[in-house]
Amino acid sequence: MKTLALDTATSALTLALFDDQQMVAQTCLTSGYQHGQIMVPAIKQLIELVGWDRQDVQELIVGIGPGSYTGLRIGTSLAKTWAATRKIRLVSVSSLALMAAQALQGVIDESWCRETLIIPVIDARRHTAYTAAYLPYIDEDGLQLRQIKPDQHLAWSDWLSQLESAFQDDSLNRVVFVGQEIQEFVDDFEDHFTDLDLTLSCLDGERGLPQAAYVNQVPQTLVEQADLLVPNYCHATLAEQEWAAKEGRSINHESSDMEGYIERTIQ
Repeated sequence: MKTLALDTATSALTLALFDDQQMVAQTCLTSGYQHGQIMVPAIKQLIELVGWDRQDVQELIVGIGPGSYTGLRIGTSLAKTWAATRKIRLVSVSSLALMAAQALQGVIDESWCRETLIIPVIDARRHTAYTAAYLPYIDEDGLQLRQIKPDQHLAWSDWLSQLESAFQDDSLNRVVFVGQEIQEFVDDFEDHFTDLDLTLSCLDGERGLPQAAYVNQVPQTLVEQADLLVPNYCHATLAEQEWAAKEGRSINHESSDMEGYIERTIQ
């Protein structure tokens, strides 16, 4: 099966092509948030590079966030439209998981997996973050990630309180942070967990960005109806906030509030 994977959740536009799960080409363009201008030409160029035609693509894998609202809308809109019109398979993955998978590259030690917690972080301003927590493991497919804390947007202090339960497992003695310009978050983590003997490291720069090349190392979700795919913003958009205010209720992104908003808008 020929697959195109893409993610547009951050300042990087990342693309990868797979043939029967074997990666044949990839690219990562970090020209800022210009995905709307460069994505289609970049996909065309990558497909032509390996001698494919667009109609050869049988599966799309798309990062659905969290991250930049505009970036996510661009990537998911292309993926859902392509999948729906061509009637091909569509799969979603977490953009945070694609960041976390950076920490797996070059690792072959099972003991490292048992001892390590991976935390991807996207700075959401005002000392809040998009974040999650993953444990690495090895199976017949090689290094993989298992999510133990869901993708969410919250104050960093609240996140640190959530993480306390993870360290009830005495085997964890290493934490790898993945993100860009997140040292302040790492420092706060260290101050919060001063009583634990932990080794901390941070992957920054290009290694702090999602990479579509790693989609086969992260949890995947089959999208049953391509045209109903929505990004995982993990944060209320302005439209949602206005709708919730009219309804006189709060927004819970673990429920179907977003889908309800879309249905009402269409009606």
